[in-house]
Amino acid sequence: MCSGVELEYKFRLKTRAEGERTVTVLRGRGLIGDPVRYDMSSRYYDADGILSAAGFTLRMRRENGVSVCCLKYGVRDADGARLREEYECGADDIAQGIHKLAKTGAPPGFFTLIAPLRLVVCGEVRFTRDAYAVTYCGARLELCLDDGKAFRELELEYKSGDVATFTKFARELQAEFGLIIERESKYSRAILNSHGNADIL
Repeated sequence: MCSGVELEYKFRLKTRAEGERTVTVLRGRGLIGDPVRYDMSSRYYDADGILSAAGFTLRMRRENGVSVCCLKYGVRDADGARLREEYECGADDIAQGIHKLAKTGAPPGFFTLIAPLRLVVCGEVRFTRDAYAVTYCGARLELCLDDGKAFRELELEYKSGDVATFTKFARELQAEFGLIIERESKYSRAILNSHGNADIL
């Protein structure tokens, strides 16, 4: 189980080749090594948009066959980066996940809100992720190339070290490779998927 603050930049890609070009350059500079490949499938839950309206995103994800329940809360734009609370736990299904989330420090208001609700799946999406560990000027980061039929993006997530160094690296990537910040979350695109996109599970 884990909880904490998630800080990340998302960059939109038109093609996978754009992301691969960035990765190739960074590997040539010795900033990244070989990736860890994940097959990801995410299922999002809500009840008539009540959770979303309150700022909560509730998700079950399978990562190479391992099921993880995740609650995200309080998304803020931090100069182009997405900053939010994140709570995770291993779980076999959403009911077990909600029960275990209570032990992660998730906001009490979430459990009060969902108590009377009948949660349903409001969106599903699948994609592959190539995750690269990045060490830059003492900061530990993770760069992910996410590739699905509904979206392709580079995701740069802060892990530890100086936050200003993380921001500097993100800005350098954006300028050098002409990257465009992606404002839409995977959740919002999963909702669109639920209306006929081929990326639906």
